[in-house]
Amino acid sequence: MIVFKVLYYFIGLVFIFLEIGKLAKVKSYVRKITDYTSWAKMRKKKKESTEWGDIPEELKTHMLMITIYFISGLIWLGIGIFTFNWGFVLCYFVLMTLVTKFSSKKHIYSKRLVAWTGFWILFNICFYIFLIINTFHLHINFLELF
Repeated sequence: MIVFKVLYYFIGLVFIFLEIGKLAKVKSYVRKITDYTSWAKMRKKKKESTEWGDIPEELKTHMLMITIYFISGLIWLGIGIFTFNWGFVLCYFVLMTLVTKFSSKKHIYSKRLVAWTGFWILFNICFYIFLIINTFHLHINFLELF
């Protein structure tokens, strides 16, 4: 049991380092996402196909990496619901849903979008660190907070 716990939070450490890498390159990260969304919108307006084979190679590799990272992160957090930190993870899912819902309306590259993405990445880093520290040191029980 302890092996799974350590392995789970080691994977969390890997996500922390990946998030730090994203934070270091936040401008290029946002630029590639907005390039893809503008490309897809342009193709949609012209009633052209936006299938996987039609995506330019530089966008394809970046979007594939983002998708793999996002799905593996969701799986990691989904497993987190079955850990000691289940309440915090559930609150994070709700917050992530709200942020995604309200921030996905505009996909135009801007300083505001870069700043917002940088803030969200920094929040993710702090949240992952909190989960690890809470498990091994703080032992804050979510139910006792209310």
